[in-house]
Amino acid sequence: MDVERSDGSRTLLVPNVKGVEKMGFAAFAAAADDVVRRARTGKLSLTDFEGTTVSLTNPGTLGTTASVPRLLPGQGLIVATGAIGYPAEFSAMAPETLSELAVSKVATFTSTYDHRIIQGAESGAFLGRIEELLLGQDGFYEQVFGDLALPYKPLHWAVDGKLPLVPRYRQKLRTVPFDLGRPVWVDDPDFDIRYHVRRTALPVPGDDAALCRLVGRLMSQRLDRDRPLWECWVIEGLAGGRWAMLLKVHHCM
Repeated sequence: MDVERSDGSRTLLVPNVKGVEKMGFAAFAAAADDVVRRARTGKLSLTDFEGTTVSLTNPGTLGTTASVPRLLPGQGLIVATGAIGYPAEFSAMAPETLSELAVSKVATFTSTYDHRIIQGAESGAFLGRIEELLLGQDGFYEQVFGDLALPYKPLHWAVDGKLPLVPRYRQKLRTVPFDLGRPVWVDDPDFDIRYHVRRTALPVPGDDAALCRLVGRLMSQRLDRDRPLWECWVIEGLAGGRWAMLLKVHHCM
């Protein structure tokens, strides 16, 4: 973490939180906050720096897209998170164009690892696992919400939990060979809630005109007939801290 000295100069401190493999999310957040607080007040001890194996760094707060820091002796891995922003090929586009294209912001994660103890394939699988969790697989957000005692439910969980009440939302159309009969509804064995519940964000200033353009763009795109014929879009970034939800459902549903 970046710490300002009494003389106004700045220095980098890399303390650690020990025993995180035994902690829940709430305990880890509390321990990390305690380390940061003691770093800011100059109350860290030598033991706070000993035994570091994995470090987390967030250069994205300074606008860095991707970072590959060097390992210190004894470290096996550094995970860095980049800035949340539009992909490079879209960064120079006008806000109106970004809205029309429904382009969302992204973040880049990098993994610097000691090849003597971590194989490249393992590092790739690890980053893949982080992506899966951030997308909500294996009840990740349910665990986090529960551990923090948040009185809400993650959006995708809430939608998925209601789907058994409307079986059609898990079904897709199958055509009859040679068109000898009408298409029939069949359960989708590859149903994936993440495909149907999506997130996007409006560029600044996030006015109602930009929202209308985005909605028009999304509604003009045909639904994939190889999947259940519906989509739910959560649209963030509206002016005044607002957000919107767009439910796109084929009339045959």
